[in-house]
Amino acid sequence: SWSALLCKKFSEVDNKQTPKQRLEQELGKQNVTFALEGLRAVLNRTDLPTSLEIARFYAENKYHEWWYAIPVGITENWFYQQNLNDYPESALKKCFGF
Repeated sequence: SWSALLCKKFSEVDNKQTPKQRLEQELGKQNVTFALEGLRAVLNRTDLPTSLEIARFYAENKYHEWWYAIPVGITENWFYQQNLNDYPESALKKCFGF
């Protein structure tokens, strides 16, 4: 997944590249803006797993890779909103579940 790619979850990831450069390489430069907007939008989803679900599934090695979009979305959003009060509390709790 793109979010796992950004989090360096793959052994073949070039650690010398920035997350944005890795995304450009994977998706093409013209698609990066749309991908990052989508990752920021993840925070507004109503079907995000609870922190307990994240912990339980992770312990059972059953977590979903798309869940990495939650901390990546918060990280990307931080460039635009550098105040934790601007984030949904539920999204912050889920992010810290990772």
